[in-house]
Order: sequence, then C-alpha cells, then structure tokens
Amino acid sequence: MVDRKIWTLPRLVVALVFLVIVGGAIWLPRLVDARAVVDVATRAVESATGRSLTIKGPVSVKLWPRLSVVAEDVAFGNAPWATDPEMATAQRVALSLDWGPLLHQAISINQAELDGLVLNLQPGAQASAKNGVVGNWTLVPATDTASDSNDRSAFAIEKVQLNNASVRVRDRDGQLTQSLGIDNASATFAGDAVAFKGQLVWQQQTMDLNGRFEYPEQKANNLTLSVKTRVLDLSQRFASTRVNTQINAASREVPGGKSWWQDDRPLDFSVLPQMNLQLDLVTDQLLLPNGAALPSVALSASLNEAASGSLTLQRFESGFGQGRITATGAITGYNSKTPTMNLKAKADGFDLAKIFSLPALKLPKLTVQGGTVQVDVDLAANGQSPRLLMTSLTGYARASIGAGTLVDNGDNPSSPRSIALQSLTGQADFKSGAAPHLTLDLNASRINLDDGVHATTAAAEVQKNPKNQRWLFGTDSLGFNQIPLMNGHIGLNVTTLVLPDGVALPNFLLKASLQDTAGGIMKIDEFKSGFGQGLLMADGVISQYTSASPSLRLRGHARDFRLDHLISQIDQKRSLGQVQGGEGEFAFHFEGQGNTLRSLVSGLNGEFQLSLNKVTLPKALVDSSGDFLLSVFNAVNPVRSSSNVTQLDCAVAYLPVKNGRLNIDNSVGIETDQLDVSLNGQVDLKQEQMSINIQSAQKSGLTTGVNASGLVVVQGTLLNPSLGVNKTGVVKQAATVGLAVVTSGISLAAQNVLSVATRKNPCQNVLKPWPSIDGALMPQANR
Repeated sequence: MVDRKIWTLPRLVVALVFLVIVGGAIWLPRLVDARAVVDVATRAVESATGRSLTIKGPVSVKLWPRLSVVAEDVAFGNAPWATDPEMATAQRVALSLDWGPLLHQAISINQAELDGLVLNLQPGAQASAKNGVVGNWTLVPATDTASDSNDRSAFAIEKVQLNNASVRVRDRDGQLTQSLGIDNASATFAGDAVAFKGQLVWQQQTMDLNGRFEYPEQKANNLTLSVKTRVLDLSQRFASTRVNTQINAASREVPGGKSWWQDDRPLDFSVLPQMNLQLDLVTDQLLLPNGAALPSVALSASLNEAASGSLTLQRFESGFGQGRITATGAITGYNSKTPTMNLKAKADGFDLAKIFSLPALKLPKLTVQGGTVQVDVDLAANGQSPRLLMTSLTGYARASIGAGTLVDNGDNPSSPRSIALQSLTGQADFKSGAAPHLTLDLNASRINLDDGVHATTAAAEVQKNPKNQRWLFGTDSLGFNQIPLMNGHIGLNVTTLVLPDGVALPNFLLKASLQDTAGGIMKIDEFKSGFGQGLLMADGVISQYTSASPSLRLRGHARDFRLDHLISQIDQKRSLGQVQGGEGEFAFHFEGQGNTLRSLVSGLNGEFQLSLNKVTLPKALVDSSGDFLLSVFNAVNPVRSSSNVTQLDCAVAYLPVKNGRLNIDNSVGIETDQLDVSLNGQVDLKQEQMSINIQSAQKSGLTTGVNASGLVVVQGTLLNPSLGVNKTGVVKQAATVGLAVVTSGISLAAQNVLSVATRKNPCQNVLKPWPSIDGALMPQANR
C-alpha cells in the first residue's frame, strides 16, 4: 500500500505553480499599459519616418507565447502623391515587451509580429542622382525632440515576423504591375543591418529567400540575397508587356535607316539600382521571357556602386539540351562616359534541334536531327553607344556545327526543302579600331531549296506579272549597305544544290571574301558548279557596298549545258511536254552602279552572248515562255498554233548594253526547220521600253503570200509587250513590187526570193570570241 505522505509534497508544488500562474495572469497585464505601449510605438514610427501610424481596431495584452501588446487593423501612411492611401496595412500587429523594464514601470519593445500585411510600393516621377529611383519608400524623419528620442530607444525592434503578407508594386502612373506573396518570413535587426529569410510567392512560384541588408549612414546600402526555387518562370512576368517591349524596340530604330550597330545614342543603365548587391540564384528550371527553358541554372552576380558602378556576372551555369552553358562577364563604369564590357561564354554538347526548339526560332513544320553545336566567346568593348561598342570590340567568337539534317515540310510535304549538313564552322575576330575578320565555311552533301511548286504555265506567269504592272525592276534596296564593314572569307561546298525552280547544281563551290577598304568590297573569288550536264563558272565584285550607290562587276560562263536536261529538272511532271536536245553555251560580263535593281540596270554596261544548238520545243513550253518570247515565236511562225512542237536548228544572240541601252543590230539569229529569222532594235532598260523588228524568210526560197513576219515589230514595256507594224518593212516591200500589190494580197515571189538572199544563215557571223565576253574566265582546258 502506497504511503499517502509521498504524494503530499508534489501536490503542494503543483498547487503553488498554479497559483503563481493564475496570479501572474491577473497581475502582469496590470503592469502593462497597452495604450502607453501603442503610443510609444506610434510616436517612434512617426518620428523615424515622418508618416502616420494609425490603429483602427482594438488593443489587447497577451501572455502567450510571449508578453505582447496586440493591435488590430493598423495602417501606415503613404506619400501624398501615391495612388494608395496607405503604404502598408496589417490585420494584426503584436509588439513583444521585455520583462525587466516592466518591473521598473518602463517599456521596451523588442519584437514585432505582423499578420495579413499588405505593402504598397510605387516609384515617383523623378529620380535622384544619389539614390536613383525615388519612391514612396523614401522616408524623411521628423524633427527630433527629447520625447521622440526616448520613444525610439524604447522601440528597439530586434526581430520582425511576417505571416501571410503581400507586396503590391505599381508603376509611376499607378497601374498595378507586380504582386508578391510572403507566406512566412522573419527579419533580425542588429545595428545598421537586417538579416532576413523566408518564403516568397511570385507568379504562383515559391522561392526560398535568405539574405542581409546593410544601410549604414553616409554610405551605400549593401544587399546580399540568395534565392532558391524549383521553377523560375520569367515568361509570365513579361507576358503582358511583350507588346510594349516590341513597341519600345521599334522606338529604338536608328534614324536615317542605319543598322543597330550604327546607333550613336547612349545605352540606358538607369534601371540598375544605386547600391551594392550580391545575388545568388539556384533553380531547377529557368523559363526565359521568350519561352526558352534552361534546366539546372546557377547564377551569381554583383553590383558595386564604386568606380561609377559595376555589374559583374561572376558565374552562370545552365544545362541546354544534352550540353552545358557557362558564362562570366562584367560592365564596369556604367555611370561613366566610357563603360567597359566583357563577356566570356562557352556552350557545347547540344544539337541543332535544341536551338530550333527555342520559341523565337521554332518553325512548326521544321524537323531537325543531329548537328552537335559548340560555341566559344571571349569579347570586350568600351563605350556608351552600340556604335562605340562595336568599333572598340576586341576578342573572338567561334562556333561549329557537326553533321545533321534540317527538313522544312512547308506547304508541300511531298517535296520538302532540306539541308544535309556535313559541317559548319565560323569565327569572328575583333580588334579595337579595326574592322572585324569573319571566317565561315559550310559543307553539305545536299541543299534542296525546291518546294516542288513551279510557275510552269502561262496562266501562272500572267498572275505573277499582272497586265497593270508597269515596272519589272523594283526600287527596293538590295540591302548591301546593311552589311557591316569587315574582312574575311566565306566558303560553301555543296555536293548537290537544288535551286527553288528545281535546277540542280552538282559540285557547287563558292569562295567569297570581304575587305573593309574603299567603303567595303565583297568579292566572289570563285564560283563553280555543274549546270545542265555542263559547267558554270563566275566571279565578281561589289565595291563601296556600305554607300548609297555601290558598284557591281560580274562575269560568268556556262558551257556544254543541255536545255532538255534543265527543263526536265524544272518540269519534273512533264506538264510542259518533252524537250529534246539543246546543247548550249552562254557568257556575260556586266558593270553597274546602284542599290536597287532599277538604278543598277539604268546605267548598265557589258555584253551577253548565247549559242544554242538544235532543240525541239513542245507547244506548251513555248506558250509558257512569257509575253516577249511568245510574241517572237508567233511573229516568226504564224502557223505555230497548228503544230505541237517548234523545231529550232540554232539560236544565237550577241547583246551589248551601254548606259542601260541594249542595241540589237541583226545580232540575234534564229533558224527553224522552215525559217531564217533575225532581230534588230533597241531596249531601254531605264524606261523598260523596247522596239524590236523581226525579219524572217522561208528556207524554201519561194512563197505564195506576203512575208508578213518581215513587217512585225515587238514594242511596249518589258512586262507588257505588244505586236505592231514595222513601217520600214512595209515601205521596203511596197517600193519593190508596188503598194497596191502589197495591200491586195497578190503573190510576192520576187520579194521573198530577195528575202532569202539577204537573210540566209542568221546564226553565222554573230558571235564574238568567247574569251572577249567572259574575260578569259573559263580555262582553255575546260573549253
């Protein structure tokens, strides 16, 4: 049996503790004057900030979990110009008290806990040169009194706890731009510094924050911030402002039609805060404003107010596809007249498919496979404007892409455009005060630019060039002046290049170079390719390409090509019929000046020469050859419509052009199975007007009617030619046999005999030596 005396002592202890607690609960609140505590806090806040602190709800004293005065429905005044009437409101504010001072009838507030806080932030209309952007958070302390000083000493907050708080940010016009939530956060004060940690909710994304803010008097503020989050979605932040961003980008267009790299206007760094900052960010996934996703991102960056301000990217690492991106960089002296910038970045291990998955480059019908990418950048520059930055740029940028394929199904999936890439390497080297040097080499087994849709009918040609269209050569800029001055070499080596019209160029080779002298020089050093089972070669130069009127020199030569082979590539479905034969050769050299096609041809000088051997042309092909050629065929062969083919024994042309005027002095000859045809006249390329006489004679030597084709002239514009009467031919025939005979339709045998005698073999004695046309471009071994 348990002795009852054993339980007597514990019972007494418990009873005494209970009496102490009950007595304390009754007596301690009487030591606390809740209204006095509130008055101390109110005066301290108003003295330190110059703003009012208003308590609209009840005030009470609580013992648990600590002795505190609790006020409800508390409001903190705002700047008079701000949109919201209060800068902050709280559903509940608990001010914790020290026990020791209470025993001496004094008040000391050491902690504050705020529930349901709403903080409204808004920048002002003006900025301060010292403090940067000024907002409603800029507080001006009231004039000190002895009472204010005592109140602030009593209001010595050491820790602040926030629960279920929110921050609303407005722009200068009062429009709400951001909203942040704070589930749970605390701040600990020590001297002129506060350490904080907690969870921030932004755009429904939870972030863990940890940092320290120092605000020493007469010195720059210092902020250290660490952010960890699973997903950081910047695309949501900028989704509503993308239109405005585009408008702002458009307003940044350089006056005078110059490119962005020619802009002399200074860059704006005012968005950077005037303080010292250290930011560390770690996130599993970063979604950029353009929608691109970067996994496993780690970023460290800092701001330093000293030395006119510096922004340093200490570390950036991110996954990208199967590869990795790393970068470091800095902008030093961004508040000075000559800020300095540098960037080092590397990216490797990812392929082209990842690049074309980026929203800015993504094409819904593009399929990409392979193509491993490597990028290495080391650049530095100084200056306030893009132009100064570009002219002072030093360093290099290198990139390479391995074997891969790109297929664009476009509007015709049965004939997609595609690139079978073998390799692409490029490097740009920069030196301050000198033009950049570019090296680019592309190797591909096949590049197909043909989508399988060709304008092979006369109806399509009419639709392409409507009758009401006056000009063939446009006035749109050729864009040469948009190319920066640079030095370098460009090489393309493609086993098979298929042009948009279906013509295949096997063994395509292009070597070009750029020079920064004389306003910019672009040279086609070597152009060589197969062409219709023959060989095509060309070269040329564009001088002063950065000027308003660049100069162009171009020459070329194609030999041993076959017309039937070229037409079969263009007309793979044989909708134009079967072409047979047509071995040919052409060459040219031209010089012109201008930045539009019209200005270029208006003063064109040079020569063009063509020779074509026996070929059979189907009627459908002739019908689709365009208004000018169709007029010629109809003129030389009025009964062509009754035949399914046109037989050409030969066709030659020597066309010299001087100052935009093309003179034809019986230098175009055509022989068919029935006719000998020659052309003479003029073409004004500047006005796009022509007047070409067509003279023909039948090979039989005698006819039974007037030689009507000798009376025909093709005249009008290049786009809309028309048939007319060759008045010179009428007079000549009338003088020979009498006007009445000509107009009566009586047989003119003698006139046609004369025609045969004077127009025999029009393909002979027309062509010039080929080296005089191409400038000996094509080696004799290939001739």
